[in-house]
Amino acid sequence: MAQWAANGLLAIFFFVAGLELKREFVAGDLREPRQAMLPVAAALGGMTLPALIYVASNVGVGDGALTGWAIPTGTDIAFALAVLGVINTSLPSAMRTFLLTLAVVDDLLAIVIIAVFYTSTLHFGWLLLALAPMALFGLLVQRRVRSWWLLPLAVTTWALVHASGVHATVAGVALAFTVPVLRRKPGPGPGLAGHFEHRIRPLSAGVAVPAFAFFAAGVPVAGAGGLGATLTDSVALGVMVGLGRFHRVAADR
Repeated sequence: MAQWAANGLLAIFFFVAGLELKREFVAGDLREPRQAMLPVAAALGGMTLPALIYVASNVGVGDGALTGWAIPTGTDIAFALAVLGVINTSLPSAMRTFLLTLAVVDDLLAIVIIAVFYTSTLHFGWLLLALAPMALFGLLVQRRVRSWWLLPLAVTTWALVHASGVHATVAGVALAFTVPVLRRKPGPGPGLAGHFEHRIRPLSAGVAVPAFAFFAAGVPVAGAGGLGATLTDSVALGVMVGLGRFHRVAADR
């Protein structure tokens, strides 16, 4: 169930986040490349520093401890954006856009790290096959089609990406980036991206994220030796100090 929540339900969340991010890149505060580079650079720094802190904490430990260097590199976007949504009304638009972009880019780069360094077998055939339903999905949404046919195309894309060995949430972002932000012809009402975001956001916020949070919370924090042994373990300390330092720097910024 935890795997279904992390790979399946969370793809819905990534689809909504991808729609919002694309809107910012096309018609929002990030349409200028120089503005978009700042949160991207912040995401890169926010991954590199925690990884270096983890490595420094585990040099010479042995038992494969160094292989966990990527653990503190990823921001948990589902919880980060949930907190961001709570304080949304008190944040300037530019600040919210910066944090949204940083969280999404950080998580996508973390997924790339998983695919490159932690995936034993990558099936490029399944990945290439995923391009067909995704291209058809993109063609239909570009023609402003809202038919139920979009759902099986999205599910097929997700299944093929999952079978390839790449984290399936990438399919959610890739599909979101095919959706047009503005209408081809001027007219009243939101564009197709706004329509999808309005329809799917309740499912994402009301089902996908809470289910993921519930199953993610089931991970034990204490090892066989109890909480004291956990707090003295080099792997646990590397993760905690790396993440703590990163969030402190982000708060100072």
